[in-house]
Amino acid sequence: MWHIIKAEFEYHKFSMALALIVIMGLDIGILGWGWTGIRPDIPGIYTIMAVVVVVLWFFRIVRMIKEKTERYHATLPIARGEIALARLLVIDLFWLTVFVLFWILFLIIRPQSFQLSIIWYSLSVTGILVAVNAYPFIHRDLFYCFTGLYQKVILTFIYVILLLLATLLFSLTAIQRYFPDVPLDSAVPLHASFAELTWMPIGALFFLMLGFGLSYLSLIVFQKRKHYLE
Repeated sequence: MWHIIKAEFEYHKFSMALALIVIMGLDIGILGWGWTGIRPDIPGIYTIMAVVVVVLWFFRIVRMIKEKTERYHATLPIARGEIALARLLVIDLFWLTVFVLFWILFLIIRPQSFQLSIIWYSLSVTGILVAVNAYPFIHRDLFYCFTGLYQKVILTFIYVILLLLATLLFSLTAIQRYFPDVPLDSAVPLHASFAELTWMPIGALFFLMLGFGLSYLSLIVFQKRKHYLE
């Protein structure tokens, strides 16, 4: 398993190094010179970090599909569970690196601004990123578990709905600012509750459980696939 992870990091070493440089540069800039307060800046910093990681995740997924990486891994003398875990851990470990670097910079540059709520927010975002990393793999593997046309249509419909809901939830503020005529007032309370939950211990626990739960489900579904050839 670790050989697969090592090979993935080796393959993406340039893009990962570039991503770390961008993230650290922006973090230093915001913490050192652009800091205005915890509530406006911590979400901004984590949004930047998450976007960079998601972009890296997207290009990795495209490369896996294009090069049929799963087909190759399925031929290796490695347990299916280990293959599934390695597939998840590449991005999870990269995010862990980003997470640790942020806290090192924060404690060096802004130690006087430390509050426990920042830890809860950090863990909440971590849980969300772990879930975002796992769910597309679950969806992809389900396509190889349920091979009927109608089953695939239903899976695609569910995936699109979840994607639209997640996009709306995370971009509601921007939509209201730049497209004020869009009738989204009913979603504002939900967005506010969601945002506040991320700063609370119960929110951190919920999102971490969501992330780890989906990751575990991904391991199970991968091993239930009917075949591993795209």
